[in-house]
Amino acid sequence: MSRKYIACMEDMDKRAPGERTVAALILFMDTGSPWDSQPFDPTSGGCGGSMRAMCIGLRFHGPKRRTELIRTAIDSARITHNHPVAILGAVASALFTALAIEKGTIGILTWGAELLHTAMPIALDCIGAWRIPPSGGVKWDEAWIYFQNAWESYLKMRRLPAALDGTSSMPLFPEPYGIPQRDEFYKAVSFSGWGGSSGHDSVIIAYDALLWCVYALEHHRPGVSTPERAWEELLLRGALHGGDSDTTGAIAGAWWGALYGFRGVPAQLYENMEYKNRLYYAGDLLFATSS
Repeated sequence: MSRKYIACMEDMDKRAPGERTVAALILFMDTGSPWDSQPFDPTSGGCGGSMRAMCIGLRFHGPKRRTELIRTAIDSARITHNHPVAILGAVASALFTALAIEKGTIGILTWGAELLHTAMPIALDCIGAWRIPPSGGVKWDEAWIYFQNAWESYLKMRRLPAALDGTSSMPLFPEPYGIPQRDEFYKAVSFSGWGGSSGHDSVIIAYDALLWCVYALEHHRPGVSTPERAWEELLLRGALHGGDSDTTGAIAGAWWGALYGFRGVPAQLYENMEYKNRLYYAGDLLFATSS
């Protein structure tokens, strides 16, 4: 993966890759250091890992592949972002894609509980001894707990099950929950007011947007009774806000695709998409090799 990341740098003109990703890859190119040599950095909890890990769920879905999925997601983030918040954001992105494929919309209420109680313990086992940096081990553990607390608080706020055996009939969203209210919430869950720019808030915001749209569509909320209208709402909530909206939009869009494919998505958004054939081929291959 590190070699592919480096190769991608040749096509990053005007694409605004993250500063942490660029710095890490330049270091690899200049020094030839191994892919897993990126040191722990308490400032590297950004969204670079979470925004590129969704496709891992295409390759490693199914309960029997859970450890492979989590280990791959960890490595995909660790190459550039050796920080618990970034790493766990990647785990969430990959896991939620897998859960969407496995269970469809039926299990969407328990995605957070799966993350906390299934994926995070496996992730800790996969990470093992290298999670403790030469110095700053306390900061590493604090960052791990920060991610966990952020998700526990979110689940409580939305009245979603925090345990795998928990029950919930309907997520609780505030009324009204328009643009001002959403932007206030997105800022509140972020590191520093830029909602979606970190490993934890990027997946929380994307999930929040998707959850609202899925329940609006499935329960025939007035004005959101078709996939087309639900997709429009997903863009408004997940991709058009005052924070790191391209990140949250990419994540939410990938999960929508895992649930619904192109249902509701206007054809002009993908018919002439850059690298369309290459992306179709990669997606089909990942899914085909998962069995």
